[in-house]
Amino acid sequence: MIIMEFLKSTDIDSNKGKRFYSRKNFIFPDIVLNGLLPEVWTKESLIADGLDAYALCLAGMIPPKEFGNGMVLISKEIGVPATLVNLQKLSAKIARQNRVRIVNEIMLEISSRSRRFFHYEGKVAELVDKGRIYYKSERGSVKMVCLSIPDYRTPKGWNHGGTLFCLVKEFREFIKTGVKYDRSGLYSPHWGYPEIDMKAIQEKAKRLGYLNHIA
Repeated sequence: MIIMEFLKSTDIDSNKGKRFYSRKNFIFPDIVLNGLLPEVWTKESLIADGLDAYALCLAGMIPPKEFGNGMVLISKEIGVPATLVNLQKLSAKIARQNRVRIVNEIMLEISSRSRRFFHYEGKVAELVDKGRIYYKSERGSVKMVCLSIPDYRTPKGWNHGGTLFCLVKEFREFIKTGVKYDRSGLYSPHWGYPEIDMKAIQEKAKRLGYLNHIA
């Protein structure tokens, strides 16, 4: 989203007490400028366009004439009215789904190396978001494990040790909050993985946006 960049770029005339906005770098998305769908679009891009348009309005810019028609088009394609609240909810949902994907890609990387944690007979464990976050075991006979329990307990059906349980709980928090980690269980020295494999897993997590690049 561009709202924070936009607000940082505004200049205030202290004498008149008014804000003056430059439209050079911060213009409304095409869909609300011309009232037409872009040639290439996705549901996610339309939601982002709608939020950017609202951001500019909230920052003080005058909506273009086709603003309403553009929002009608967005509403039609996303299946709900393109109100600010609805777009924020959909954006948050998409972002959370993306974080689930990130975590599962990291687990897949872990499962492909050294001792192959999270792997069993061709299956790989994953986290599943059903409102609550569940651990879907790599052992097909085990039902999904709910992770919404106190840190000092391990859930029924968990078949790994405490180190991996803490890591999976960390994954759960990332899905919920989206906050990247400086310190993480991915830096634990207790896995028994070779250093080259640990480095590869950590670099993968950095590329995916799970770890910060400072460690």
